[in-house]
Amino acid sequence: MRRAGEVRPALRIFSLAASLLILFAGSIPVRAGHELPYYPSFYPHEIQLTVSDAGGAAEALRTGLTHATPGTDPFGGALPPQMAAAASWGGYVVLTFSREAIHSIAPAQRCVLARDVARRLDRTVGGFVVYPYPVTPYHGDYLYHYDRAVDAQRAVAADATTAWPTALTIDASGTAARLMPGAPVVVEGGGQAVLEEVRLDSLVPETALPLAGRPAPPWSREGWFHAYRLMAGAVSDPQVRTQAAGLYHRLTAGATATVEERVNLERQLVSLLRSTCERVVLGYTVRREPFTTDFSNGIDNVGYDGQTGLNSAIFFRTVRLKDFPWNGVLRMRISAAATAAWNPLAGFTDAFGRMLWEAVGDPALLPAPYRSGWMANRVTWTMDAVDRVPAGALMPGSDGRWRPVSPRAQAAVKITYTLRPSDFHDGTTMTAADAIYPYISAFATADRAVAAATAPMRAALAGLRVAGITKITKQLWGVDLAWQAPVIEVYLRHFPRDAEQAAALAPAWSAVPWTVLTLMEEAARRGLAALSEAEAASRGLPWLDVVRDRGMNERLLGLVDAFAAQDYRPAGLEAFVTPAEAGARWRALRAFYLARGHWLVTNGPYQLTSWTDHGAILTVFRDLSYPLTLGTYDRYAIPHHGYVTTVTNRPGQLEVGADLERVVRFSRSFEIVREPLGKPPSPEQAFTAVHDGKPQCHYVVVRADGQIIASGRIEYAAGNAFTLQIPERLARSSVILTIVVAENETVPAVTMVALPRR
Repeated sequence: MRRAGEVRPALRIFSLAASLLILFAGSIPVRAGHELPYYPSFYPHEIQLTVSDAGGAAEALRTGLTHATPGTDPFGGALPPQMAAAASWGGYVVLTFSREAIHSIAPAQRCVLARDVARRLDRTVGGFVVYPYPVTPYHGDYLYHYDRAVDAQRAVAADATTAWPTALTIDASGTAARLMPGAPVVVEGGGQAVLEEVRLDSLVPETALPLAGRPAPPWSREGWFHAYRLMAGAVSDPQVRTQAAGLYHRLTAGATATVEERVNLERQLVSLLRSTCERVVLGYTVRREPFTTDFSNGIDNVGYDGQTGLNSAIFFRTVRLKDFPWNGVLRMRISAAATAAWNPLAGFTDAFGRMLWEAVGDPALLPAPYRSGWMANRVTWTMDAVDRVPAGALMPGSDGRWRPVSPRAQAAVKITYTLRPSDFHDGTTMTAADAIYPYISAFATADRAVAAATAPMRAALAGLRVAGITKITKQLWGVDLAWQAPVIEVYLRHFPRDAEQAAALAPAWSAVPWTVLTLMEEAARRGLAALSEAEAASRGLPWLDVVRDRGMNERLLGLVDAFAAQDYRPAGLEAFVTPAEAGARWRALRAFYLARGHWLVTNGPYQLTSWTDHGAILTVFRDLSYPLTLGTYDRYAIPHHGYVTTVTNRPGQLEVGADLERVVRFSRSFEIVREPLGKPPSPEQAFTAVHDGKPQCHYVVVRADGQIIASGRIEYAAGNAFTLQIPERLARSSVILTIVVAENETVPAVTMVALPRR
């Protein structure tokens, strides 16, 4: 039954004579005159993003004028009724010693002083956790570092005294200053150490670049990588700095033979960075982002990212309004002003811009929200070990042209990507040319920020080959939907032992048409603007904004007119796009601009409809070519956990008993209940188990000398326990265990037990 006033966007299906554009001349058999209840997008039909200060955001939440406030907690932790909050990692709290203190205080004494400061920080400050290790429970590699994190916590807890270290003066401000009750000296400048919070976006700024929908770098969510970015720059000892850089290069170049070798290198790197105590991690902060759960006006199905919170792709791909489950207007208040330029290559770098891009852009892979890996979004892939790049493969050059790969060129792995294409918002059809053009952009760019963000991809790529087209079909309500999907083979010089990182290293994909990338690059080449903020500041140019800069947009229109008249194709696309196709593409882009007033064309689920200095309105892109249907990512809403309850040693094996959480829904609310593994499922539980996937027991075996000698995961089979086989070589070691439910590895419950002697 339709609610009063509800906008119902289901598409009317006309007779077979009607024109339905399906990619690459695919077709849909239909019955004339019937409605197809197909929602090829996500729940809300409109998203409103508004800039608001904390006071305005709090009032808007209380009165129902907004649904969520990404990035801030306007209530300071005490939530009003009908509210909940998403909790995610906020950043590190670190103590950084001054150069003078480093020269005058020995490393061992600096470590003691840092532990002294850590044990006296105010643990009652909301959102702060004392935790003196850089790989946190919000990192997917936490299990590999669990034993060392526990040792670090024990060291802080030991030998507690009653007074602040009088030999240390500390600079602190903001949140950091509130953590220091009773400190003898808090000064502004001139202290021997600085206490501060370091947030993720300052550690890995390249991850804020949209790069037309390509991840960069693929290990950007790992704790060891964050530790390197956080601490390596503070190391003054040249030998330690060189050793750390060498380990970092081995890890990012995939120069490891096994998972255990890689993990031991990561542990070695973190230990090395911690050894000098020049910048010391004392704890981390937890970000709390409120949203309304009101029975009528609230939202549910709220997925979020363990590291970026509500400002994430998974939020828009799960959230729905309680009153309009398949429609409605989602209203968001963001505390930070929209200061970054809007362009889909190196813009959208502030909080407002990132949220806008998460809705209108559609990347090849999405960050897995509750672990450090990646999951398929607009591509799927297979992997094969190889030793050579085959004949016919190409490599992009710095001049924007493709060159044949040498027949003797070596490669370690072939990744075959099958694209999930769709129409762009300008009505044009995505082709292989769109997917491969970003490689040319990465190799030919003169923008230093773009070059830095794409450096891992350039270092790894050994060649690629457009392998052909495959047909993908889906049946919905008796209607066959079909897509003609490009298949592209990508060859890498090395094979990261994490398969998802390998897939995310150089995926074949673009969230924007090649015409938009070409237009932006030409504007930069002619000196009209710069793609990135850093390049704009360096060259004294405007930061390219393809939406809000009216004067720039009119200059871009002149370029598009010239390109359309010439049927212009970039040199690298001459073999993939005919002149007639190029002319049609440019004319479609021109028509889009004249109708919409901006150049932000994507193939994402939402499109930019209007904007002001203080907000933007996005409307859903309801199109049959869009391949991801409603509810595709529902399994990532409402994260829940598992718990080890018993560990039984038996000859040659461990039996691990567990409790599992599950989500019980009723009406417009839910609760999480905890039940023992192996309990016979109800029909609802059986559905949930299929929906969430089977629970897993993850384990890491650590030898007495601190070396990891085995790791893996066991999928639940049957009975009331997981069974871990214990080879003879694992005896006299310790095993670290956790239970993972629905892919949630964030803040796991961890158990560590000693393996029996043989």
